[in-house]
Amino acid sequence: MAQLMKAGIYKQYGDASVMQFGEVPKPKPKPDEILVQVKYSSVTSGDWRVRKADPWAVRLFNGLCTPSTQTLGTEFSGIVAETGEKVTNFLRGDRVFGSTGMSMRANCEFITIKESAAVCTMPDQLSFEEAAVIPFGGTTANYFLKELVKPGMRVLVIGASGSVGVHCVQLAKHYGGEVTAVCSTNNIDLVKSLGASHTVDYTKENFLTTTTPYDIIVDVCGKSSFSECRPILSKKGSYEAISGGLKDFGWAFLNPFRNQKVHVGVCDETKSEIQFLKSLREKGSLKGVVGTTYPLAKISEAHAFCEAGHKPGGCALAISN
Repeated sequence: MAQLMKAGIYKQYGDASVMQFGEVPKPKPKPDEILVQVKYSSVTSGDWRVRKADPWAVRLFNGLCTPSTQTLGTEFSGIVAETGEKVTNFLRGDRVFGSTGMSMRANCEFITIKESAAVCTMPDQLSFEEAAVIPFGGTTANYFLKELVKPGMRVLVIGASGSVGVHCVQLAKHYGGEVTAVCSTNNIDLVKSLGASHTVDYTKENFLTTTTPYDIIVDVCGKSSFSECRPILSKKGSYEAISGGLKDFGWAFLNPFRNQKVHVGVCDETKSEIQFLKSLREKGSLKGVVGTTYPLAKISEAHAFCEAGHKPGGCALAISN
């Protein structure tokens, strides 16, 4: 009889109430995999969008009528509990963190992941809780910024205090950008501490009224549009639509015919990306921001909280002690 483990489960698409705390079979590592006892995972915007099938295209890879992968979550931190016979770079007891990517399944007590996948050992100074909110936001932010930001460029980050936004601020600063962060009053001090040179409190002022154009505008949460941002974008500037919709894809298709560019896409979470984030954390150039933490048993509440928006940093899930 298969061993069971605790997990967050959903058996149908819908609102946060479809998330359940239950049991699923405990996985066994293949020869090239490690088995990780998960200490912390997270709930991200990607998780609740897959749960809702928003956009509808989610159903094309995760089941048209019912979800084929019924445990969500991509970020994890934990301890290597077992290694496959061909594994050479990890040992039992290693502290690790990483991302399961599109295969998800991280919101549970144990996961298996290939040695070559997006997983690496944790820096000594990094807690399990903080480690679990770095991979999604860090890899997403780096995907959109690493080829664009050059020293001295003016970068506007809309939605700067969320799980992706806090990494956009830090990475834009790391690459030499002069960062302006758009967020609410409560999060002004947070984004300043992460490296923002300027802030815009959207509850009091409109970032569209600036008279000095930005070289890069990063919209993390889909609260703006390329058309309304064009007047405050430099002549050869870039609009990064992280939560890109159909209109953004349409604008991106027209890039060859325009000096101002629109970028959309889905980041590729790889081992090298996780190692890069690890190196920045070791140098003190990057940190994970834990806004709130829920126990796995309250995964439904965690989804509701994240979907409501306006959360600072990441939402961690405490899986096991």
